[in-house]
Order: sequence, then C-alpha cells, then structure tokens
Amino acid sequence: MSAEPVNDWKVRHPWPDEIDRTLALLDTPTFTHSPWIWVCATGTPERLVGAAALDPVAPAGRGARLHLSVRPRFRDTPAATALATSALSKALQEGALPVVARVASDNGLRPRLEQAGLSFVQRECFWEVGVDRLQARLGSFATRGGQRIDRAKQVRISPPEAGQIRQIVCLLQDRGLWEGGELVFAPEQGASASEPSATPPAPIGPAQGEGFSRTLSVVVSLQGVVAAVMLVRQVGRRRLLVPYRAVASNFLPHSITFNLALMLQGVLAAAEAGFRQMVFVSHGGVRDDTARLATRSGGRCLRSIEVHCASGGLAAAVPGRVEGSG
Repeated sequence: MSAEPVNDWKVRHPWPDEIDRTLALLDTPTFTHSPWIWVCATGTPERLVGAAALDPVAPAGRGARLHLSVRPRFRDTPAATALATSALSKALQEGALPVVARVASDNGLRPRLEQAGLSFVQRECFWEVGVDRLQARLGSFATRGGQRIDRAKQVRISPPEAGQIRQIVCLLQDRGLWEGGELVFAPEQGASASEPSATPPAPIGPAQGEGFSRTLSVVVSLQGVVAAVMLVRQVGRRRLLVPYRAVASNFLPHSITFNLALMLQGVLAAAEAGFRQMVFVSHGGVRDDTARLATRSGGRCLRSIEVHCASGGLAAAVPGRVEGSG
C-alpha cells in the first residue's frame, strides 16, 4: 500500500467520540484516559493517522511502556514520525526512563521510530504450544534430566519466594530482559484453569506489574542463589503466558540442566492445574532455544514484534504542530 500524501498534521489528545476508535487501534485495555493518549490527525475534515499511549502508572524516574500504532497508509509519512516523537518527548518530560516501545514487526515503522529517537533492541516472537504436546516432547528428556538435577548438589526447585524477588529482578536485568518496575505476584486463589478469571483475558504481550502467578512460576536455586527463573501469568481460562525464562549469566555452563528443570516443573504445574495452552516469548526472534522448542513441539507463532528503546535525551524536533502536550 502506497503512502498517502500528508502535508499538515497535528498531534493532540483524542476527542471523546474518538476514544473507542483510538483504543481499538492501540489494541490494549491498559490505556483508558487522557492525558496519556495521543492521536495524530491530518486534513480537513480530519483523518486519523495513528495513536500513541504512555503507561499511565509509570512513576517519575521509572521505565515506561509506549504503545504506538499507525494506520498502514500513513506509516511512511512524516506524520508517523511526529506522533512517535511527541509521545516520546512527553514520556521523557515525565521522567520515564527507559521508554520501551513494542510494535508489530511487519508494520514498517522502524525508520520512523529511529527518526524519533528510539533504537531497535530486539525482536520478540510469541509461540503458543499445547501443554500436552510439551509434556510429550519433554517426556523423552525427563529421566536423563532428572538424573542431571539429582547429581547437582543443593539444587532446589520451587515457586518464587519473597526473599528471592530482588535476585530474580537482578537476573533478568543482567540478561537484558527486565525493563524496570516492580516484580508483582497476583493474589493466589489456588491456580486453576477451571476458575473464572477475575479480569478479561489480557492481550498477549510481556508486561511487568500485571501479576505473575507464584504457584505456576518456577525458580531453580543453588546453595541459596537464584540460578534460573521462569515467570508465568494467566491470560485466559486455560491459557498461560511465559514472558521470561532465563538462566543467570554465571550459571550458563549448566543452562541445559537448569532450563530443563524449569520446563519440567512449569509444564507439570500447568497440566495439573488444567491449563491447555502456554505462550512463550522468544526474545531472540525465531532462532533461539524457545523458538526451537516450540517448533519441535508443534507450536505456532502468534505474532512477532520489534522492541525499541530510548534511554535519555529528548527526541529531535519534528516539523508539524503539537497540541495539548502540556
């Protein structure tokens, strides 16, 4: 689709009658009110170019998530850059560092995000795999893996404990996976897929602060030190999201054993609780271990997104008119 000519535009807060269209464009229930949502409009009468939203709960000095969506025919226009720049500038003015934006890999927005001051970090893929297929795949490794774990002295496999939270966050930060914010566990009510969810199913996407399941998450510790972790949260009646599965840098020589321990315990807990699907986030695109496991277990890629980040400095000024940015 060729770009539509855009000669003038403005970035502003949405009008009340534009809220539903804006939220549908952003595809997230997280952002529900101004002044944390912006739209870019062009022409007379106005046409909606796209929308951007900043995490409204990000405290000053903390990282923030930036959602950005531009309609296809406007993606290769200066207006798309203006929208990204205005939202990023507002985030930085609020003291939100780093600012992390996730956009669909196939939307062609990378050049515009780079012009706005956001740098490409990595590609993430979301793989959905049946719990029964994972059990069948892992079953062939269970005996050998169990023997490896038994030989590793003082290895403990358990749900996350309160005293381990700081270690878990440090591990994920060291591996470049944690964006900032607090690690929060949802109140446990006996993790079960048969119980109604307290909230509607969340969109598939990694997010901190939305409540991980302590019962379904797994920690492998060695002599009291967290060596590996898998964080899990429920996103549907019978569906789980695994946004983080990682081994600490100083335990990477034993990553095969520790990853197997995470998966065996995590998948067993999911199966016993009645969950049918698990969605794993592959932080290395389509070629890392998570992607290979999902593919070999009959999984499918639900979506691929690009992660972009700005760590400081206001975005460069972009020609155009910005309204309501105070």
